[in-house]
Amino acid sequence: LFAGIHCLWRYRADRILYLLPLSGALIAAGALTRIVVGLAAVPLLVLVWFAVNPKSRFRDLFLFLTPLGVGAEILFAYDYGRFGNPFETGYPIDFDTPLLTGVAGLLFSWGRGLAIYSPVSVIGFAALFLSKRFDRWTKSLTAFLFLFFLVIHAKWSYWYGGWCWGPRLLLPVLPFAGLGLVHLFERADHRRIWGALLFGFGGLINLLAVFVPFSVFYQTAMVHGFKEEWLLWRRRYCPLLNHHELFASTQIEDYDFVWLGVSQWGWPVLLIGLFGLVLAIVGIRRVRRMVWLAETSNTGEKT
Repeated sequence: LFAGIHCLWRYRADRILYLLPLSGALIAAGALTRIVVGLAAVPLLVLVWFAVNPKSRFRDLFLFLTPLGVGAEILFAYDYGRFGNPFETGYPIDFDTPLLTGVAGLLFSWGRGLAIYSPVSVIGFAALFLSKRFDRWTKSLTAFLFLFFLVIHAKWSYWYGGWCWGPRLLLPVLPFAGLGLVHLFERADHRRIWGALLFGFGGLINLLAVFVPFSVFYQTAMVHGFKEEWLLWRRRYCPLLNHHELFASTQIEDYDFVWLGVSQWGWPVLLIGLFGLVLAIVGIRRVRRMVWLAETSNTGEKT
């Protein structure tokens, strides 16, 4: 989804025609994995209408919509073959949760609250909307996508997403918070300190779920007869807080990273991932240095 929207941003700025079908294809690919992404594409057309070239609006819309249509045909064909009905998705279609209950649960509950499990995302969204760097179209698009995913999942009877770590159903829109975080780092003093704090804070929260499988907590809760609503709304049964205790009390052989020694591919897979991370960090540092040198050169020429 984020890659498809990025292509739309690029098209607005550069008017490169191939970006439109590429955007539609990427959003269609997202819809094949998360149906709600495809649903978001329908009202998204309003914002796309204002993004395309007014002189060739219908042609541009055709280029954008054609890959989406192909993706819809693939999805309908799969549903028909799997369930005998192209409109049957296999998911329960019950939207009977009170809206405020679902919204509060996805944003602030102890079991799924975005503010608790991903506070860095909250900071990123706030920075994006308060910044003057981003235009009205970008802010409107981000707000629309976030509210769309929030409302449609808040009404769903399964808004909490089952056994998971945080509000997993909001995951497709969280990359947009990165735009605000990048701008925040560009303007903030002591960037390294802020970066270390935010990265460390977000990393520690998620490492608790990596080192100790979150299913362990839920299995323990079932054995003790804890109710589902307790795990969502009561601080005492918050998975995040309980994982801290589980991490301290778990034997080393029960940690989730034991898979490294179980398979011969464990360490190679981990090292490849770490190598990619190092390359990304080195690349970012090189780009930042190139930008700094260019800005310094331009400043010197003006003086």
